[in-house]
Amino acid sequence: TRASCVHAPGFDASVCRPRLFCSRYDRKIQAVVTTSNGNEILTCSAPIPLLQWVHVTFTLSKRNASLYVATSDGATVTQRTLQSSARSPSATIAPIFIGKAIDGSDAVGFDGLVCQVVFLRRAVPQSEIEHIFAGGRPELDPVDKTSSQLLALLWAIGPSFLLKHNVNLWLDLLQQLLDVGSLGVRIRALRLLRRLLPHIDDDVDSDRTESHRRYLLVTFLIECAAATLWTWSVPTSAQRTEHHRL
Repeated sequence: TRASCVHAPGFDASVCRPRLFCSRYDRKIQAVVTTSNGNEILTCSAPIPLLQWVHVTFTLSKRNASLYVATSDGATVTQRTLQSSARSPSATIAPIFIGKAIDGSDAVGFDGLVCQVVFLRRAVPQSEIEHIFAGGRPELDPVDKTSSQLLALLWAIGPSFLLKHNVNLWLDLLQQLLDVGSLGVRIRALRLLRRLLPHIDDDVDSDRTESHRRYLLVTFLIECAAATLWTWSVPTSAQRTEHHRL
């Protein structure tokens, strides 16, 4: 589920809404608890990494609040004793906002993805969180799905349109997908890059010389081919897809 920006109906002297979001200033996860005296905030001490799945668990038992953020580098636990009793969430008065904050400049604080949101009315031990995190990204990864859809759209649009509308932007996008995408995404990006390169060889660009472009293409192609050898068995000719033909 892609997180979307949510705004409150209005603002008064104090906006009190429970929420879990990422600050745009320092990429730190924050949990906001609405209490009888207003909002109380727990802030993770370390920023979350970019382009990685992060598991976030927030627990509340009476006045004891805990924020657990697990990344590939380890886990960070933030705890706080609330000064006042927490209010129960309400769908109409005080709903829970996940992803983006709703007040002021933090309304654009998160541009990532949210997946597998679960509410539990029981204790969640650390061993259970570590077990979930060890499973890696969700099987139906929304990042890979969205990237594949974008590449399919760019392929259908064709080189002539892309070359007329900031070709450097599209090249940067393809290189980013080659850096962080899954094998399927990287193959699609390589196919599109191979299709674009012949059309931009005559375009003199001081930032991207022809040799530099070809070097990047060959480097990623070799890396992708090496990964293919370990992940695919050789199919029969009738079963070969566009990826195998590449």
